[in-house]
Amino acid sequence: MNRQPRFFLVKLAQTYYNSFFFFFLLVLAFAIPTSRLLMSMSQIGLALLWILDARYREKLQGFFHNRIALILSSLFLLHLIGMLYTSDFDAAVKDLRIKLPLLLLPFFFSGAKTFSRQKALWILLAFVAGVFYASAFVSIENWFSQQDIQTILSDRFIKHMRFSLNINMAIYSLVLIAIYERKKWPDRIFISVIVLWLFIFMLKMGAMTAYVLFVLLLLYLAVSILMRSRGKQLVLGWMSLGLVLIVSGYFAFAFLRPILIKSELKEISSLEQKTAQGNDYNQISAELTENGKPIYVYICEKELEPEWAKRSRLPY
Repeated sequence: MNRQPRFFLVKLAQTYYNSFFFFFLLVLAFAIPTSRLLMSMSQIGLALLWILDARYREKLQGFFHNRIALILSSLFLLHLIGMLYTSDFDAAVKDLRIKLPLLLLPFFFSGAKTFSRQKALWILLAFVAGVFYASAFVSIENWFSQQDIQTILSDRFIKHMRFSLNINMAIYSLVLIAIYERKKWPDRIFISVIVLWLFIFMLKMGAMTAYVLFVLLLLYLAVSILMRSRGKQLVLGWMSLGLVLIVSGYFAFAFLRPILIKSELKEISSLEQKTAQGNDYNQISAELTENGKPIYVYICEKELEPEWAKRSRLPY
């Protein structure tokens, strides 16, 4: 009785291996910026598919003959070797669990057939759709609750530092799609609207990492296009365009930042002067801010130093 279902699943996996593999990759791409749970489930699906499909010898040979897969998997081995030098074994095991996809995903990919250009494009669009969904959801919640965008991102989706990587990759993926894949003007107009939305959200998110990555990727994109270009006039034209975009982006950020990031500055005189225990707060300027929030207010070193000693091994 147990052999028939198992045989059926093996036959199903072998017959539709590439279709299932493509489906799980679509889910994984959408889940990267939106859901750690869904991302884990898609990877479990890939693992079960790899096991049910059998062909182990063939897939192992493909893995060991795939240079890129071996390089990516070796990154996990470096973390494994680091276990020999760790002083916090529990944290190291947790880090290995998080880094496990570095080992498994190259393993799964090396056993699958090469995707067509169109399927690869769909996987990329699924990732962009996930980034857009997360940004739209966070923007709506921020509008109604007035809660900090970075806090909403961390609570609902992923940490804002990781989302900085995702939103930059989405923006430049859309730019490349518009240049090389979707050359009709209606498609390019639609892509431009999405890019503008993501760019404004990135500014409103207020993460310095996102701005630095944006400039670096812009320079990389300009250099890549110049390398493919022919003719001095075209090269100079792209260089001028890149310079204009960088300068325009800087001034746009300087202009939009005060509008998009609401300041919470208050006069020192209007702040509470004493703590709940009756000690004085330090009178430090409230003009120093990060993301519109004052960072040197409500500090009482008399209370901070003993509390620090309770929580940290490092001296105050």
